[in-house]
Amino acid sequence: MPIASALTINKNHMSCALLCALLLYLPLSISQDRLSDRQGEFETGSSAAIESSPHSKAARLNNQGLQAQKKQQLDIAIGHFLEAAEIAAGADSMEASRYRLNAVRAMLEAGRNKQALAQLAKTSELLNQQSEAATELRLAIADLYRGLVNDLAEPARLRLKALEQLTLAEQNLAGRDPAMLSWIYGYKGALYEDESRHEESLQLTRLAIAEAEQSPNMSPLYRWEWQLARNLANLGETEKAVAAYARAANHLNQQRRVLESKPDSFKQIISPFYYQYADLLLQQSEPADSAERQARLKQVQQLMESVKAAEVIDYFQDQCVVQNSTSLNDVESGSAILYPILLNDRLELIATVKGKLTQVSVPVSRLEILAAVRDFRLNIQVDTATRDYLHLAQKLYTWLIAPIEEILMAQQVETLVVIPDGPMRTIPFSALHDGDQYLIERYALATAPGLNLVASSLESAQQPVVFAGGLSEAVQGFSPLPSVSGELSNIEQLMSSRVLKDQQFTKDALTEELIVGDYSIVHLATHGQFRGSYADSFLLTYDGRLQIDELGNALVSRQAGHRTLDLLVLSACESAAGDDRAALGLAGVAIKSGASSAVASLWEVDDEATKQLISNFYTNLAAAERTSKAGSLQQAQKKLIAQDEFSHPSNWAPFLIIGEWQ
Repeated sequence: MPIASALTINKNHMSCALLCALLLYLPLSISQDRLSDRQGEFETGSSAAIESSPHSKAARLNNQGLQAQKKQQLDIAIGHFLEAAEIAAGADSMEASRYRLNAVRAMLEAGRNKQALAQLAKTSELLNQQSEAATELRLAIADLYRGLVNDLAEPARLRLKALEQLTLAEQNLAGRDPAMLSWIYGYKGALYEDESRHEESLQLTRLAIAEAEQSPNMSPLYRWEWQLARNLANLGETEKAVAAYARAANHLNQQRRVLESKPDSFKQIISPFYYQYADLLLQQSEPADSAERQARLKQVQQLMESVKAAEVIDYFQDQCVVQNSTSLNDVESGSAILYPILLNDRLELIATVKGKLTQVSVPVSRLEILAAVRDFRLNIQVDTATRDYLHLAQKLYTWLIAPIEEILMAQQVETLVVIPDGPMRTIPFSALHDGDQYLIERYALATAPGLNLVASSLESAQQPVVFAGGLSEAVQGFSPLPSVSGELSNIEQLMSSRVLKDQQFTKDALTEELIVGDYSIVHLATHGQFRGSYADSFLLTYDGRLQIDELGNALVSRQAGHRTLDLLVLSACESAAGDDRAALGLAGVAIKSGASSAVASLWEVDDEATKQLISNFYTNLAAAERTSKAGSLQQAQKKLIAQDEFSHPSNWAPFLIIGEWQ
């Protein structure tokens, strides 16, 4: 079947990364998860033996290329891969082709698409052996050709080349192989879907599913059911599409642990799948108060919780980090939960109040919201003695809060808990404005990366005991924080405390206190930076930097029998503007540390404003008639709003309650 003139490729389709990992890395036993082990094997061998064996030398170079690629040293990686391919070419053409395709992947990652295309053509010409390995390689080549469609202005030619490789792969099969046939039919179906030829794609995708079901390895089933669901949705067969998504979700859940261990699988597979599934469910129309609609919204909420848990796992690269659970039934009656779901063509709001879910669709595109969020953050972060931010604060309020305002008022909601979506993590909802007042002046606010990621707070008859540490002096090129001394002194006066400051606040001393000390609150008043990479996020100590994973490991290593860590406060941290992954790291620190809640700032705040806000927060927590954590922060923020000196949102808005808010 010839490939007709093509439409633009669907960017939501899974890229070639997963298949390349399966088809290229695994046959070589050099998956990225095992790089260090294999490197050790190469390094402990005899260098003379390595040099005398072309196979060993090529494998060593390929291994070095994979390591360089992992470090984003792409030019070095490409050089290693191509050299490995040249060395292996005389002895093992299959192995040489695998190395060459590794080079293609690195070229694509580096944006060297024309060079990648040339290498693909060369590799496909060299594949003249009819073997299972050649079939696998042709599958990989086909998917790489398909991936290039979006970057090179030759869609019809590239899709035809992909189809040629799939046809050759099928012809090369020695006997009937359901697993390989499943990939071949599935990839052909994907090519037709790219051209919006959904009927033809549907037929091929069903063949792919049938073959996968006959194979011992059924791992591709989630992918083909997902492809089936998209085609059915595009053909208007919504109920069948929903059923296919449900089957795909079931298969995907069976593969989650494997996928979550793969680089980029969240961005390329897990997130697109769950958002597409939720999008279709949210397009269903039932009576507003019907049981069917409540069940559907509950399902969407669960999908959002799944994708948010997967994102936290992806950020921390730790499948064990997600262990806490809070049922929606545990939410107190005065609280509402808000899920803003950012889709390409609209914003969906799902609000939960007293166990009832409400859906509101807002006709604003993803691009419009992204622009407003970016500009709002940039305008609000610094006090320019103007109110330029206000029109953006009102615009975002109109989209995010006004549509559910009537429900919040009717149900007498006092605390609004926001589960922000993507870039909305980078802004403080407290500074949204209705034209008369800020949102924080009406509601206590909290945020969480996901409701199921919130640890329950256990009531304790014991008085809170605080460990407080920080830096007032300038160290390691960071500015001084002179008000930290007063901040720590105020905590000492209000609560039973142990304090380490300046020269005492070393990395070793801090780590020991976190592990050995019996504290219910840990307060760290020091520079902290959260970046898009978990490994680059840290807290400053007098003599070094405490990485966030070291902070988390120390806190979860606390001795048995110690108080539950109820609250972690980071009063001088910041996350990069516009980097929602960095904001996710900030939100995820409570999860990683095992704390029920965290108080942290999106950006560094005026030193004196921080001291006053933190002092007022602890005063509220220690009061005889104790308010909730969210309420305590709300009162502290309102006090700063009332002061002309600190009324600008840059001074109070970035402070967030993250996690358990009650």
